[in-house]
Amino acid sequence: MSHEAKKKSSLTLDDNLRAIKEIEDNPQDTRATVARLGYPVSTLKSIWIAREEIKKHADEAGPSSTKGSRAQDGRFLDLEEILFEWFQQ
Repeated sequence: MSHEAKKKSSLTLDDNLRAIKEIEDNPQDTRATVARLGYPVSTLKSIWIAREEIKKHADEAGPSSTKGSRAQDGRFLDLEEILFEWFQQ
């Protein structure tokens, strides 16, 4: 009998926001939330602990960038900010 390991996958920002909303809507019903989302309890706890940071990243990323699994700043953040201001003029 061979046991196949479950393949790990990164959760997107959308996935994290959906999990936060589920937990906020049903704070007492953890089992149902785990069953609905299919994430381990430890993953949901990690998301809940980091919820403020996740929400901040979602606000900074905007609606079109929530499909990515990681929030990243550019290599030259200062230069990007200056160029962005220049483009908006």
